[in-house]
Amino acid sequence: MRHLFIVLLLFASISSHADNLNKWLRVEGLKTIKPILAKEKNVNNQVFDVNKLVLFNSHSVKSMTPTKGLHFLNIKNMPTWKEVSAKDIVSSSKKSDKKYISYYASYIEVESYSKFAIDFDLYVPTEIYVDGKLRLKSYAVAKKKAIKKTLKLNLLTGKHSIIVKTLSGKEKLFKTKVKFDNDKNYTLPRYSTSPERGMKIEDIMNGTKLSRLSISPKGDYVLISKSRFTEKTGKSERWYELMDSKTNDIIYSFRKMRISGLKWMPNTNNLSWLVNTADCQTMYKYDVVNNKISIIAKDLHNVDYYTWANNNSYFIYGHSKNYSEKNWSLRKVHGIEDRKPYFRYRTSLYKYDMNTKERSLINWGNKSLNLQDISKDSKYIIVSNSRPTYTEYPFSKQNVYIVDINSMKVDTLFKNRSYSLSCQFSPNGKELLIQAGPSAFGKKGENIKKGQMANNYDGQLYIYNLKSKKVKAITRKFNPSIGSAKWVTDNSIKITAEDTEYVYAFNYSIKAKKFSKIDVPGDVLRGFSISADGSKAAFISCTVNSPYKAYITDFTRKGTKLISFPEQETYKNVNFSKVREWNYADESGTRVTGRYYLPRNFDSNRLYPVIVYYYGGTSPVSRYFGGRYPFNLFAANGYVVYVIQPSGTTGYGQEFSARHQNNWCKITADEIIKCVKDFTAHNSFADKRRVACMGASYGGFTTEFLQTQTDIFKCAISHAGISNISEYWGNGYWGYQYSTEASGHSYPWNRKDIYVDQSALFNADKIKTPMLLLHGTADVNVPTTQSIQLYTALKLLGNDVELVFIKDSDHIVVDYKQRIKWNNTIISYFDKYLKGQENWWNDMYPTKNL
Repeated sequence: MRHLFIVLLLFASISSHADNLNKWLRVEGLKTIKPILAKEKNVNNQVFDVNKLVLFNSHSVKSMTPTKGLHFLNIKNMPTWKEVSAKDIVSSSKKSDKKYISYYASYIEVESYSKFAIDFDLYVPTEIYVDGKLRLKSYAVAKKKAIKKTLKLNLLTGKHSIIVKTLSGKEKLFKTKVKFDNDKNYTLPRYSTSPERGMKIEDIMNGTKLSRLSISPKGDYVLISKSRFTEKTGKSERWYELMDSKTNDIIYSFRKMRISGLKWMPNTNNLSWLVNTADCQTMYKYDVVNNKISIIAKDLHNVDYYTWANNNSYFIYGHSKNYSEKNWSLRKVHGIEDRKPYFRYRTSLYKYDMNTKERSLINWGNKSLNLQDISKDSKYIIVSNSRPTYTEYPFSKQNVYIVDINSMKVDTLFKNRSYSLSCQFSPNGKELLIQAGPSAFGKKGENIKKGQMANNYDGQLYIYNLKSKKVKAITRKFNPSIGSAKWVTDNSIKITAEDTEYVYAFNYSIKAKKFSKIDVPGDVLRGFSISADGSKAAFISCTVNSPYKAYITDFTRKGTKLISFPEQETYKNVNFSKVREWNYADESGTRVTGRYYLPRNFDSNRLYPVIVYYYGGTSPVSRYFGGRYPFNLFAANGYVVYVIQPSGTTGYGQEFSARHQNNWCKITADEIIKCVKDFTAHNSFADKRRVACMGASYGGFTTEFLQTQTDIFKCAISHAGISNISEYWGNGYWGYQYSTEASGHSYPWNRKDIYVDQSALFNADKIKTPMLLLHGTADVNVPTTQSIQLYTALKLLGNDVELVFIKDSDHIVVDYKQRIKWNNTIISYFDKYLKGQENWWNDMYPTKNL
């Protein structure tokens, strides 16, 4: 172990060991207020102790970010933070017989998990905060000898604030001795008075986030959904705020209101919502312009969700009923889908007439009915149902109907469709816009090579003529994968789509038969909400180095403005590392795109460890901000992060995404290995001896399979990874269905070369790389047994392997405290193997004598 001693003396003698801590920020002379009746005794028979003024005269230290030249707490009439040296503060500039509050602040930045033992000699009432949390306190005044206190700290990688609050007049304040006790590979800390720092996990988890938004039909208002975690419960609180799109003023908050179904009423500036009581539901309307709330429907029952007709004369609502037996001890399973707890729910649709107040049932039978759209003239609805077909690929059939809502006459649009369709009416009601996969209409929508099978997760659009029954595939040669689409006017369809690693908005001109990118801010867009006439849109977007912000764009005036940025204060002092492209073309001509994140305080003359990441499922790793795998955070912890987009992902064209079919890393693993070797060979700062890889779900499968093919990785992390393809295929809730797009027409009995040869479990003897397996104990997508099986095999083989369970977690970790510990587990494991620093991992998971 390496020990470093630093002595800091404030208002006392200066130690020569304090050179790195000779700069502080100070605010002093803050008045104290003594309570009235201070000489009276309280219930504990005590008079007021003047030394407790440091406790009762308090400010929110948690919200402080001491910054040179800025006012204390950003209040204009308060003093400013001034930079002072240790020599400057030997004697107080505010000597007085009266007691006053002073604050001293400094920042310590560490490049790895660091252990501190700080011995304090205190002379006056003092409180000491680390990162805004009170860690040490003493309310006594030293008489002859100093009051000695010790504070033990374990600081994570990054910058940390130390704030000392004192109550004094003429006295000495405090002195400290700081002792570091760290791994042999520990790097000395940096000291500064600047709050500029890298990203922390708390930045991602804390504070208010933008979730989604919806613009009013007339474009005058925006309904914004926000969320934030509550540390105590570990759950996320969500609420809506109503904003004036012209002034950006919040005119109504729905926070803490027990309502559901909040939405805009078509062609108005009115909102509607439901309030549930013990015996019924009531629907309210809010006239935003006139600020008037009224009841528009009473005595409603079983409204789970609802959709307004375009003329507001009725709404369609759905109710799901559970047909499962209660308190069963043995139960026969009626087909594969009956394993799922929600399979026996059936949804019925109802119409509620606003004029007659009549409720009418729309469907009967044993299948759920889903509403897809209501025509602009409100006369027709599109509905669909589906059923499993276990002996016919791809194992389900869908029927789509148009219903005359007045006469209840039914016209069957599509019967026994093998691939599901999502339909919406054109503005004139003569055509349909259909969203589906490439194979929805046979070869008509496919753009793949001979011998390939289409990847039907690659979203496509079709226009279907209701009279001629002819269909046009409008995105067949459009590489981006469709996410959302809305037919706005006779000549305009607005969409969002994965375009390589970006998510952009596009306009499709019906007349020109051409797509054009809509020029709005952001790398990744979501919630693209369009006004009824198509003149305005509201959306949320982010970049790799900027959190999500809400915007509104006016297509007629060709202008976009920012309307909400709730995380601005959180990230104002965060310095993000540079992100650069790195693309690779192999000998076959395949171009694998990628990007890499550089560490904070990057020095091109240093060697850095590298983390490699790639897609899960079949979607590209977009340029999102934050998220479950926050690349900026990994970079802030001293890592180069290399993100690769290998074959099989959507957003690069159908031929590229079709490579996902019957591949299971046959192509992908080879591409990743070549990309990593090329990256480390051409970037002198990337240490090829310290490269790790990580992935989740299908990306976890990729991680595990890679270790059977190469030894280039120092360690590997797999979250919810698939180690045994056949067990996932049969046991995962969606295993056999996902496999229609990952291993079409291939099964354990006819393709052992996939189900056995490509499974890490059956090749475990080839794995030599240390590996961490993470898995939620309640994962029904990729069952927990997938990690258990590989862990068992590697343990029996004597390999270096760790298995960490996330209690009661499904496929994704969502609980607040678990998210933080899960994140720290990942980084501490990388620190152990890529930096040679074991302290953090050992403190999180001490070895037990079991």
